[in-house]
Amino acid sequence: MRILLSAHISVSRTFTCGICGPVSHLTSPSTRRRGLPVAGVLVAASALAALAPAGATAADGTTVLRADQQSTTRSTPRIVGGDVAGIASAPYQVRIRAKTDGQAWGTAGRFTSCGGAVLDATHIVTAAHCTINSDNNAEIAPVSYVVDTGFSRFDATPGAGTDPAPQAGDTLQTRSVAAVRRHGGYGRPLGGSGSLEQLADDAAVLTLATPLTFDGNTQPIALADPGPAPSSGDARVTGFGLQSDGGEANGNLYSLLTPVVDPAISQQNGGTGELNALYVTTLAPGGSTCQGDSGGPLVQNGRLIGIVSSGPKCGANTPSYFTNVTAPEVRDFILGNDTPALAPRGGQNVSLSISSSPKVNDVATCAAGTWTNGPTFSYRFTDTKSGRILAEGPSATYKLKAADAGATISCRVFATTPGGVGVTPATAASNAVAALPPAPKPDPARLTTSIVSGSSKVKQGSRVSFRVTVRNTGDVTARTVRTCVRVSSRFSIVSRGGATLSGGRLCWTNSRLASTTTKRFSLRADRDARAGRTTAATVSVTSTSTRSASARRAVTIQRRATAVSPGGVTG
Repeated sequence: MRILLSAHISVSRTFTCGICGPVSHLTSPSTRRRGLPVAGVLVAASALAALAPAGATAADGTTVLRADQQSTTRSTPRIVGGDVAGIASAPYQVRIRAKTDGQAWGTAGRFTSCGGAVLDATHIVTAAHCTINSDNNAEIAPVSYVVDTGFSRFDATPGAGTDPAPQAGDTLQTRSVAAVRRHGGYGRPLGGSGSLEQLADDAAVLTLATPLTFDGNTQPIALADPGPAPSSGDARVTGFGLQSDGGEANGNLYSLLTPVVDPAISQQNGGTGELNALYVTTLAPGGSTCQGDSGGPLVQNGRLIGIVSSGPKCGANTPSYFTNVTAPEVRDFILGNDTPALAPRGGQNVSLSISSSPKVNDVATCAAGTWTNGPTFSYRFTDTKSGRILAEGPSATYKLKAADAGATISCRVFATTPGGVGVTPATAASNAVAALPPAPKPDPARLTTSIVSGSSKVKQGSRVSFRVTVRNTGDVTARTVRTCVRVSSRFSIVSRGGATLSGGRLCWTNSRLASTTTKRFSLRADRDARAGRTTAATVSVTSTSTRSASARRAVTIQRRATAVSPGGVTG
């Protein structure tokens, strides 16, 4: 029986991209959540731990199992918003404010605030949703923005307008915006709430009216190299957002070290499902991004890997979703390409076909599932017990080896297009691979021999040929096999067939005999040999590693023909 091991099927979820939160120029920020419940149920505290495996057996005996996706989290506690940080520790961090009524900055009215990161002296990268008025889905005009860099705190006093409140050592710079570019793939959901499909490609670039001056508090950050979304390790997110869901920002810049986790699991289990090529997911045991952090930077190894985009809520053990800067679909846009290649989407129906009782030499087959945008595939087979990668490459099949005995096999697929790399969730693991039964003990060497003649009758004075065959019927090679033929006194030797003549015997020696050897020789019946049935040759075979064998060959000697003449009988 073969079983089909598969991943969870993704479902559509609704999230809110309005992490920035619209605010009044004279009042505190709104408490609108980053994400909304689905059918009244929020993502659980163990957001990236999947449901227990579910299985069903079809009428033909095929078993379908779903993946059991477990998150990798750290135990270091953090509060929402993390630790207070100075701008010198994140000099690429900026704060963006935009009038949602389309008026020039500085007049009374409502505005929205977001984070961002310095790309170079005249460009800021942020979230696309930070450039859209979530009340009416209208684009916010460039004249409505102001960008502040080089400061660690804003004035959170009610009525103060949340203007920067530079601290000792800060070097505040404020710039207006000349132009805005938004990624064409961003879905612009009305009200800022939508599915992850609508919130994909949540990236925008602001062009400053005048260049920034770089110093210890204002510095650009490099983009991470293109490739798959980071799947492990910690990353650092910074922002001026809220410190608790539904609370109020206290004005400080905060920093949070958070584990990057696998985004490939289904949306219902806290991942980004078929859109994982376009998202980086984090999950911290004690914190998350929150309203006001939108557009801000997620940094790993000194490079920008993500842009704060969305999430279900603010708080501990809650996933945060970031636009994946390593996906060329996003990265190329940030670098100026308004029509970048598309990343692959799909793969949630990946499956592994393998025997229900796998054993060495069986073949496991990984099916990539359904994808869009024409990717090429690479397959990875893993032993889930040890974490050992058994095989990785373009082949969708893997033949189980002797070293895989005891392993439980899972597979996942990497789908690649010029726009990015998508990954399937790992399939559920197979049953443990059984070892091959022990090889039977080899049979010891056993020798047999036979001798045949070219004719069963020979006339006096005539020649007859012989063939000796020695066989080893065991599994072990026989050593120093000596075959000797003792010739009857009624015969003389005509040809030896390569044998040595010793004491009236023809002898051959094989140092090793694995299967069969054949010897040939010929004899002549003496002219005066007594007629009748007689043993012409006796074979004896000996070896240093096994018992001896013997055989003999009898022939009938016939008298020579006699001739009758007028003078009498001659013979």
